Amino acid sequence: MTDQPTFPYLAQTELAGIAYPAVQALLLHEAEEHDLELSENSDSRVALMTEYGQLIFDAMEGGVVAAVHSQSEENLFILKESLQESISHFAPELADQMSWSDAGARTGFPPNFQLVTVLSATPLGSNFMRVVVQADDLKNYTDAAIHFRIVLPPAGDDAPQWPAVNEKGVSVWPKGEKALHRPVYTARSIDHDTNRLTFDVFVHEGGRTTDWATSVVPGTKVGLTGPGGGGVPDVAAIAIYADDTGFPAVARMLETLPQETTGRVVLLSAAGASSGYPMPLHANLKPEWHSAATLESLADLALSEREAYSDHMLWFAAEKQDVQKMRSFFKDAGLNAKAHYLAAYWGR
Repeated sequence: MTDQPTFPYLAQTELAGIAYPAVQALLLHEAEEHDLELSENSDSRVALMTEYGQLIFDAMEGGVVAAVHSQSEENLFILKESLQESISHFAPELADQMSWSDAGARTGFPPNFQLVTVLSATPLGSNFMRVVVQADDLKNYTDAAIHFRIVLPPAGDDAPQWPAVNEKGVSVWPKGEKALHRPVYTARSIDHDTNRLTFDVFVHEGGRTTDWATSVVPGTKVGLTGPGGGGVPDVAAIAIYADDTGFPAVARMLETLPQETTGRVVLLSAAGASSGYPMPLHANLKPEWHSAATLESLADLALSEREAYSDHMLWFAAEKQDVQKMRSFFKDAGLNAKAHYLAAYWGR
């Protein structure tokens, strides 16, 4: 394979026993599902660009060669783990045989993983818990990538197993009774002087992280992976639509976007404005609050207003079905969804 100088970090692995067309179909599905760019697609090579770097699959006799290219060691591991998870869903035996060309370059925790200590967990408004953790290193946590994964052991597990890089260069995560819960959250604020990270957990019935956040005690050790996901956009005009699960990200944007930025902010909460979630003041982006009694569908409202805000970046975070409706609109209209942010933060 040809090295790409724009990506200083790279690794590859052979996957024997899988047909190239099957892998090609998987990449095409991923590109369609997540609005990713296929930089190449032929009978012998398919390449997918992501925010973390590039995935390339080349056909070989009896299988394929998979390669990942990235700008950082952390992002390289994210791509490797993502590929491993995708492969393990439809061919677990192939995931087990993966051996990366950079095996042995690192041992111990994966480079994007660290243990953090819970400092506090306090109620916020009517349906959030604000959690503050002490980390070792948060230098990569900037406005360019505001999401991360909190890594939680099973309830009552006093001796959790954490991920480790094995001799094949693969990140091994515990399974079965030791499996870890890895939900995505928004870093509401970062104190780089003290390496403290603050995030807000939406409290809802049956939520595993809800149960953890409402019962955790200071001093508890948990895992942290990241950062990743979308950051604060660099735009002059934005139309924001979010339900409770997106409130921390909206608050981060209102706090960070220049006061000259204009647009629309629509927030949907079961309790409306009385939910008490604190939104920073912004000169031109003033939230309009709705409850389920006054707004049935966030997607329908966003679509009805799209013409009025057609020159604005659309930032939409809500339930999966609403997000799918927005994606379908962009696809049918021939619009570039990658210029916007459409994210499913939960599913019914």
